[in-house]
Parts: sequence; C-alpha cells; structure tokens
Amino acid sequence: MNTEKIIKDIFFGNLHEAKDDIASLLLQKVGYALEEKKKRLDPVGEGDDDIDNDGDSDESDEYLKNRRKKISKAIKEKWDGTPMQWIGDDAARQNWRKGLDWRGNPPNIRDTHPGISDDEIQDAIERGILDPAGDWIIN
Repeated sequence: MNTEKIIKDIFFGNLHEAKDDIASLLLQKVGYALEEKKKRLDPVGEGDDDIDNDGDSDESDEYLKNRRKKISKAIKEKWDGTPMQWIGDDAARQNWRKGLDWRGNPPNIRDTHPGISDDEIQDAIERGILDPAGDWIIN
C-alpha cells in the first residue's frame, strides 16, 4: 500500500477503501515510531550518560546532570528530617490518620489557615470547632 493507491482510490470514488488504506498506513507509521522510541530508551537500571535520550551525550545532558545534583544537594541541606519520622513509626502514622501532627498534637488553626482573623478564630472557639489555644477539636 502506498500513497499513489490512496490517491487513485479517492480519484475514482473508492472512498471506503481509501479510508481503510489511510488508517492502515497511519498505524504502520505509528508502529515504526514507537519501535524507534523503544530502541532509544535505556533498559531499567542500565542508564548511560545520555540523560535526555536524544541519542548522544552533549551539553544538554551535562546540564541535566548538574541540575539533578544541585536539587539533591538543596534537598539534603534544607530537609530537617521531620517528614521521615512518621514513615517507620507506627504511633506517628496513627496520629497522622487521626489528623494529628507527627508529635500527636492537633493541628493549630494558624498552621492550617494562615490568613484567618482573630474574629474568625473566636467564632470557631464559640461554636466548639477549636479549643481556646486555637487547636482543632478532633473527636
């Protein structure tokens, strides 16, 4: 099947056949493109210096490598460890499920809603949603 046959089919009014040929040709081309893409990707666990998988190792790969390194460094420098404390700690995980922070304290309204006014806090305390300290009342 080729484009000449499709054009002849259209010219002579065989539109159904032309449509089927076009669909078949399109699927064939897409299949070739997918196969090429699969060939270019590195197998899992077997990476190389071609980070962006464009077929060569150049300055764009070097840029991506340096960027990843700087992001990892920034995360390590700024991370204080608190999110990881509840991952292996069953008590902290249970607190999280109850809506408490990792230390077991109820979240404070000023932490969860930084722009809330004192009048709104007082109204929530009067309605029994918050305790006098501004912490959520969790039943």
